[in-house]
Amino acid sequence: MKKLGKTGSNVVTRIMGLILMALGIEIIVAGITTLFPVLLVK
Repeated sequence: MKKLGKTGSNVVTRIMGLILMALGIEIIVAGITTLFPVLLVK
């Protein structure tokens, strides 16, 4: 991380956080649709 500098490190941290948040939301939505199949609109 030393080569990236402070700004580069912040950018990488934010991108990784965004990816982690997207994965978390996907897991939560999958769990909710498993519990409540009525919510699936086809």
